[in-house]
Amino acid sequence: DLLGSWVVESSGLLVGSHVGLRIQDRRWDARQLRTGDVVGLRVLANGELTLQVNGEHRASWQAHVPQTAPLYPVLDLFEGDPWLR
Repeated sequence: DLLGSWVVESSGLLVGSHVGLRIQDRRWDARQLRTGDVVGLRVLANGELTLQVNGEHRASWQAHVPQTAPLYPVLDLFEGDPWLR
């Protein structure tokens, strides 16, 4: 059950479980990751989802994530570095 989910795909596409939520940020590309990179996801007070790599802002999406929602981060790294831990 993925109701209430927001998934960042390796191509920079954010897909939400509610109808029609598909937002592209082409600044994010998982293929640019290298072994040792640290990826962070953060939800801001306004519901915006942001992504950082090694502390540097890489992408953001106006996802309207409610502050009361329990969060379980999912980041698609299908095309990224095969040596991630």
